[in-house]
Amino acid sequence: AQGKSSDGAEDDSGEVVARMQKWQRIGEPELAYDGWRSVYRKKFIMPNGREMVAETVYSPDYVSAAAIALTPDGRVIISEQFRCGPEKICWELPGGVVDAGESPNAAIVRELAEETGYAAGSVEYLGNSHRDCWTNGTWHYYLMRDCVPTGEGQRLDEFEMIDVKLISVSELLAAARAGRITDVMAILLAHDVLTELQKELRG
Repeated sequence: AQGKSSDGAEDDSGEVVARMQKWQRIGEPELAYDGWRSVYRKKFIMPNGREMVAETVYSPDYVSAAAIALTPDGRVIISEQFRCGPEKICWELPGGVVDAGESPNAAIVRELAEETGYAAGSVEYLGNSHRDCWTNGTWHYYLMRDCVPTGEGQRLDEFEMIDVKLISVSELLAAARAGRITDVMAILLAHDVLTELQKELRG
């Protein structure tokens, strides 16, 4: 149907193009539950005048970092650990929470050393994303090259049990497609680099 409506406006072809409006938040987020993961309630006024209360995970200022960490011979460093949500042993990229006063770059260098006992020769920023539409915070992703053991081993937290694995780039991409690995956004952001590296290693 052609013509204008309250939900949009005509483009050059006469089709109606929706114009989504940002919802107005009322007040500050309220802490509803404080446990292993925190839950914050946010109240919004929708464009149609209705009021909605949304429950969101993590604090609004939550920041995390993760990295695709490559050894000099092109293998990918993976943190293998049991995860309580899916109740499965997952392959994960090294990473974790950015501490207060710490930059995401410094955090990923620290997390790589703590989780895996490796240090990177170079660190390249890939980008950031939101985890999903009901999760607060920002996730930053990096590509780390020429990672070698520090000789100091892992420095794990009380509730961390991590096995360090070295896998090929092909195995990393296959694991992402199979839903075996978390933080697939980092793999998407580094896809072009990884596919080129894959070609070099095959050649």
